[in-house]
Amino acid sequence: MSELRRLPFVRTLFLGAVSFVLVVASLALDQTAHSRSEAQHLGFGYPVHFASADFTIYYTPPPYAQTYRLNPWEIPVGGNPLAFLVSWLLVYAALLAGWLLVRSTFRRVLRTWRAGGST
Repeated sequence: MSELRRLPFVRTLFLGAVSFVLVVASLALDQTAHSRSEAQHLGFGYPVHFASADFTIYYTPPPYAQTYRLNPWEIPVGGNPLAFLVSWLLVYAALLAGWLLVRSTFRRVLRTWRAGGST
């Protein structure tokens, strides 16, 4: 019985770790700036931008749209811990909702299959 009580704790740790990795990995997604002012305050991270960089310090943005990749070794990056926490919680909630939906669907299908197989 104690094994069943540990399952939500393990699930919480697992989904928390996966959501953390996904949020940190979202920093690798490139961002596009359409003007110099956008390049000055370019946000990175999803679903809420939690890191920002000013690319106009080291690069002269062209007058057309330009895609930038976050590189903290070349461009100073500022962070917002609250926005990071919000992103982490949003991704965790989405993963948890997906987990519960799949579990509920699997249980319903299994229950239907058992009921149909016994008649």
